[in-house]
Amino acid sequence: MSLAVTSWERKGMEKGFEIGVEQGIEQGIDQGIDALQSVVLDVLVSRFGVLDASLTSRVRALDSLESLRNLTHRALTAGSLRELEF
Repeated sequence: MSLAVTSWERKGMEKGFEIGVEQGIEQGIDQGIDALQSVVLDVLVSRFGVLDASLTSRVRALDSLESLRNLTHRALTAGSLRELEF
């Protein structure tokens, strides 16, 4: 039995590695989005009390890190929920 890796095996391993890295990046982004959604909701509850289901759903529907980061800043400084404008 030969321990040498053929070019086909090497290409297969490289492709598998690339797919694994891409999946890891996607999972990390998804986890970051989930975490920011939770932070926004926590800040809003701390500042304004119980949130209605509609607002919670709208925050959970946001899937852009930039949008969530901007909303986090607005949630920290808004005088009311109406000022969030999202």
